[in-house]
Amino acid sequence: MGCRAREASRQELARPLSLSSRGKRKFQRITPGVYEAAGREVVSDAAVFAVKYPKVVICLLSALDFHGLTTHILRQVWIVIGNKNAGPTIEFPPFRGVGVSAHLITTGIIKSELNGVAITVTDPARSIADSFKFQNKIGTDAALEALRVGWESCRMTTDEIWAAAEQTRMVNVMRPYLETLL
Repeated sequence: MGCRAREASRQELARPLSLSSRGKRKFQRITPGVYEAAGREVVSDAAVFAVKYPKVVICLLSALDFHGLTTHILRQVWIVIGNKNAGPTIEFPPFRGVGVSAHLITTGIIKSELNGVAITVTDPARSIADSFKFQNKIGTDAALEALRVGWESCRMTTDEIWAAAEQTRMVNVMRPYLETLL
């Protein structure tokens, strides 16, 4: 996947905007400061975001899409932001920050890889619990679809979903939906 200009030079590659002997670019510019080898497949916006901000946690619809739990089309990258923190300043890719309390920033997250980039993303159970917590932002239909698909595909156990619901304080909200699944 993409890399920054300094990483390209560390890998003993030519400067990202230099031309090869045939006059073709070796790299294409994804966004200011992020480059990709020319001719590679389309890169996910979440991966581009992770290159620029490697410590950011991907959540909600972006995490549900990463885990294959939604069919919604993503228009922005959803990230976790602490309640008292300001989000990053970036024009592309478009993003939306969700404020959470301090203990939720570090619980229920996993490190994975997307398009060759290391990302930090909420785990499937936490992503579903977050979708119920922020259903006013993403819609109840997205939360219900994620719960149904996650349960049918056996991505998590009942205990994992229940623990995530307790961590996000969504037990009373999720209880009726969980009871219909069991």
